[in-house]
Amino acid sequence: MSDVLAFDAALIHSRLAKLSREARVAFALACAERLQPYATYSNDPLAAALVRRVLDLTFDGISSPSSISPPELAELSHALETAQYLDEDAAASAAYALRCYFSGAAEDAVFAAQRAYDACDHEAQQLIESNVITSADEAMILAHPNIQHELSRQRSDLDELETSPRDFRTTVLRARQNAMRL
Repeated sequence: MSDVLAFDAALIHSRLAKLSREARVAFALACAERLQPYATYSNDPLAAALVRRVLDLTFDGISSPSSISPPELAELSHALETAQYLDEDAAASAAYALRCYFSGAAEDAVFAAQRAYDACDHEAQQLIESNVITSADEAMILAHPNIQHELSRQRSDLDELETSPRDFRTTVLRARQNAMRL
């Protein structure tokens, strides 16, 4: 039996801090892409279009920076940051990916990963019938397949970005393609 993975923001941060700005953004984008199939705002075509545009332009920004209009990205950032659905994990992770694009800060990429973990954790908590979560419940929640899959993907993304830091586009595209299959 394999070990149960736990979300470790400090470890993720230390690994991201050693990577390029583009690789940090790619990691944040991959986390955000994996959440998109679960977004409840996807029923709102304008909301879904805004988040998709943020993700696409952020990806374009790290892939071919000369093709991006910083004022347009700033407008999109403002629109997303003030949207009523920003507290939803899928939208928030996209916002953190764009923040990471602007700041280059590992913290913003960690926040995107945290939102991906939180979304899976929230889903797993819905399986607990009691309002009080015990330590046994916490262990069961952490071991939930969706949580373990997300944490495994995050670890794999970091491994890939550390091994091939210039091939950061592959990490995002793989996450996007996998999310589209859901």
